Amino acid sequence: MKKSSIILSICIVFFACNQTEKKSDTVMKNETTLHADAETSIEFKETHVDFGTITQGEVVVHRYIFTNTGTENLKINRVEAACGCTASQYTTEVVTPGNTGMVEVKFDSNNRSGTQSKTVSVYANTIPARTVLSFTAEIKNP
Repeated sequence: MKKSSIILSICIVFFACNQTEKKSDTVMKNETTLHADAETSIEFKETHVDFGTITQGEVVVHRYIFTNTGTENLKINRVEAACGCTASQYTTEVVTPGNTGMVEVKFDSNNRSGTQSKTVSVYANTIPARTVLSFTAEIKNP
């Protein structure tokens, strides 16, 4: 009887230790995930562009280049244009510290006239979390 109690006790201790190791592995994986989402900093070469005078209906494009100036990986979560006349593409891969990426903005001046001022918001794991890019254009009728 004593032998089976000892064996049972050893099994319980072994099982408990094994569960603690599994829990530690999970905590480490979670810490790695949190580390990947850590905040960093971003610096754009410029945050405003003036397209000058363009003819109504013309489409203009600009690439805003940025650098990850922080110590953590940078990931753009989304980019939102304030107007339906503006489309964007951006670097979707993680940008490691010291490397660069881009946000490309395309403005369609169709059915627009006069001075146009538009913004695009870039959301990333940065401080601050939102960076606003802007551009202006003077639209002349054809």
